[in-house]
Amino acid sequence: MTFLELQNDALRALNASTATTSEARTRVKAALNHHQREILTRPGYARLLRDRQLSFTSTADVHTYSFPSSVARLIHITDTTSHQMKLVRRDLAWLRAADPGLETLGGPECYIDLGRASTGLLQVQLWPTPQDAYTYLIDYTAQIADMEDDAEEPILPLDFHRVLSYGAQEDEWLRADDTRADAVHVRRLELERNLNRWLWDLADSTTERPAGWSQLGGWVEADVRFR
Repeated sequence: MTFLELQNDALRALNASTATTSEARTRVKAALNHHQREILTRPGYARLLRDRQLSFTSTADVHTYSFPSSVARLIHITDTTSHQMKLVRRDLAWLRAADPGLETLGGPECYIDLGRASTGLLQVQLWPTPQDAYTYLIDYTAQIADMEDDAEEPILPLDFHRVLSYGAQEDEWLRADDTRADAVHVRRLELERNLNRWLWDLADSTTERPAGWSQLGGWVEADVRFR
């Protein structure tokens, strides 16, 4: 459902006008975004709904790089060019001790998260400073952007878009001190529970352990016994 369809769905359920502009529509728009943000910030939901990938190529002798505003948090940086390795995350204290003058050049082995620059963009420093063009795959958590354009759609899976409409309806009924909020509340919670089940019922999830795998981890052979 688009942002506009969700607005109208909630307004019709509230017996409110679906006029292009109205106080009710303004409140519903805010509520739809509020409820999506509330759901997407729940523990575990970021990994399942907000994790994304992008790639970038380093420039020789340049060690600091900025990422688009859509990047909220870095998860991994992987060299996909020659080293085929995941870079190790370090901090500035480590960098100051290891190479205070930033004199080391080569294929980067680690990165330092520098936080956000004055521009608001997330920055990282690669170490050693790249001596050539290397391509990296970035795993990251995306920022939550409020829906503004009527044609936009929520990040949530399509089958569960209506949970946002239920949230907006419930807010409006509560604002009016109307007991119909109770019934919408029940529907919202049920759909949220179904969303939670859908998200965590992953295709590769299983309680069965493939034959030959040790319960002690991948580095221990399956038949090893400890006394």
